[in-house]
Amino acid sequence: MKIKETKEQILLKEMKENLSDIYNQLGITYSEMQEYDKAIKNLDKAIEINPDNSLAYNNLGFIYSEQKDFENAISKYKIAIEKGNTIAYNNLGTIYLSQERYKEAEDSYKKALISFKDNSMILYNLGIFYFEQEQYDEAIKFYEKSLEIQDDEATRFHLGLVFSLTNQYEKAKNNYEKVTKNPRFSFPYLNEIYLQMIKNIKELDSEILVRIILMMYFTDEILKRCHIKIDNIAHYTSINVFSKILEGKKNEEDEKIKEKFLRMGISHLCNDPTEGHLLYNYLELPIERLIEQYLCFLTCFSLDTDSLNQFRLYGKENGREATGVAIVLNSSFFSKDFNNLDYFCEKSSSKIKFEETNKIIKTEHRSLYRCIYFGFDNKNKERIYCKLAKRSEWSEFNEIHKSQEDYDNLEKLEKEIENSIKKIMEHNNMLVETKMTKVTNLIPEILMPLRYLIKDPAYEEERECRIIKILKFGNEEIIEDNELKRIYSEYKVNIEDHIAYINIHQRQELYTTFFQNKLKDRNKVKISKNPFNG
Repeated sequence: MKIKETKEQILLKEMKENLSDIYNQLGITYSEMQEYDKAIKNLDKAIEINPDNSLAYNNLGFIYSEQKDFENAISKYKIAIEKGNTIAYNNLGTIYLSQERYKEAEDSYKKALISFKDNSMILYNLGIFYFEQEQYDEAIKFYEKSLEIQDDEATRFHLGLVFSLTNQYEKAKNNYEKVTKNPRFSFPYLNEIYLQMIKNIKELDSEILVRIILMMYFTDEILKRCHIKIDNIAHYTSINVFSKILEGKKNEEDEKIKEKFLRMGISHLCNDPTEGHLLYNYLELPIERLIEQYLCFLTCFSLDTDSLNQFRLYGKENGREATGVAIVLNSSFFSKDFNNLDYFCEKSSSKIKFEETNKIIKTEHRSLYRCIYFGFDNKNKERIYCKLAKRSEWSEFNEIHKSQEDYDNLEKLEKEIENSIKKIMEHNNMLVETKMTKVTNLIPEILMPLRYLIKDPAYEEERECRIIKILKFGNEEIIEDNELKRIYSEYKVNIEDHIAYINIHQRQELYTTFFQNKLKDRNKVKISKNPFNG
C-alpha cells in the first residue's frame, strides 16, 4: 500500500511540475508578444502550482525588468537564485549595471561565471561592464574569451569598438569586417548604413573606417540619451483642429473604423528658421544636397502641460492668443523602445530589410525624444551650450505633485551628450580632411535624425519633445493637402485611446461640456490655471 502511495505522490509531483512548466512556457510566449500582464498572470500561476519553479521566478524578473520595475525584478531574481537558478546572477548584474551599482554588478556577473565558466553570454556581459567602466584591457580580455567559446557578431562588434577607442585601427577593422548581418547599434538606420558600408570595407583605410563607425557610435549614444518615456506630455493645438481629430476620418478598408491621427508637419514650416541647420553649421557641413533628397516630418510636444507661453503661441483662434487646447497624453501613445528611429536612406540593389537584420517588428508607435538646446562659440567651438528639454520645476509642483524628472540625472546626460558632440566634431574634422566624396557624403546621412532634435536655445522655454519621420520625396507616407497646397504625414496611433485629459484655457471655457461629451468623461477636461487677459 505504501509503495502505491509513494508512486502516486511521485506522479502527482511530476504532474504539478509539468503543469507549472506549461504555465511558465505560456508566460514566456506572452512576454515575447509584449503582453506583460498576461505573462505575469501565467508565471504567477506556475509558481502557485510549484513554488520551487526557479525558471518562473527568473522569467518574472525579466518581465519586471522590461517594465522598468527594477525593485520587483531584483526581488524575483534573488528568489530564483535561492531556488537554485544561478544564471539569474547574470540578469541581476545587468540591472545593477543599468542602475550604476557597479560593485554589485561586477559581483553578480562573477558569481554567475562561477557556475557557468564557459557561458559566452556572461563573459560578453562582463566585457560590456568593463567597456562602460572604460577599463578597455579587461573588456578586450572578456570579449576575446567569449569569442573563443562562441563566435558572435555582437561580441565582435563591441570588440571592434574597444579597439577603435584605443586607436588599434587594424584590429578594429579585422573585427568589423566579420560583422556582416547584425551590428549592435541601437537604431536600425545606423545598422543599415553600417551594413551598406561594410560591403566596401576593403576600399577603406582602417583609420577612416574606424572614425566613421565611432561617429555612428557617438550619434547612437546621443539618441539613446534623448529618448524619453514619461506620462503627461502635451500637444498644443487649436480647438478646431482638435475637434476634427476627434471626429476622425473613415478607414479606407473598413468604413466603420474612424482614424483619429495626429498630423506630422514638415520641418521647414516650424517657427525656428535655424531648424535642422544648427548641428551642420557647428560641423561646417553643407546641407543643400540633403534638402533636395529628404523631408523631415515631426510632431511637437511640451513637457509643460499647462504653459501660458505655449497657449499664447500655438492653437490661436482668429489670431487671438490663449484660445487653444493642450492634449495631455499618456506614455502609451509612444513606443516604449528607443530603437525605431529610421529613415529611407540610399539602398543598393540588394535591399536589406530592418526586420531581417535586426529582428525588429515595426509598429506605428514611434519613440519620443527630448530636444537638445544647443549653441556654440564660433571663435572657440570647444565652448558649447547643451541642455536637454525638461519639465519646469513649477510645472512639477503645480501639475504633477510627484516628481517624474530626475534633474541630477538630466545634468549628467547633458554632460555626456556634450562630450559626444565634441567627439563627433573631432572625427568629422579628420574625415573631411580626407576629401573622399564617398566618405564625406556618409557624414550627413549618419547625423540626419539627430539634426532635427537640436534647437536654438532661444526656444528652451518650449521644453519640447518630438517624434520624427524622415522620408524621401514621393514616399507613399507623404499626404498632399490640395486645398492648402501643403504636404504632411500621419502618426497612425488612435489618439483618443491615449488621452489622459485636456487643458482648455479659461478664455475657451464655454467648450468644456462639448469636449466632456466628446471624450465621454467629464474628468478628462480641465481648465487652465494660467491668468491671461490679452
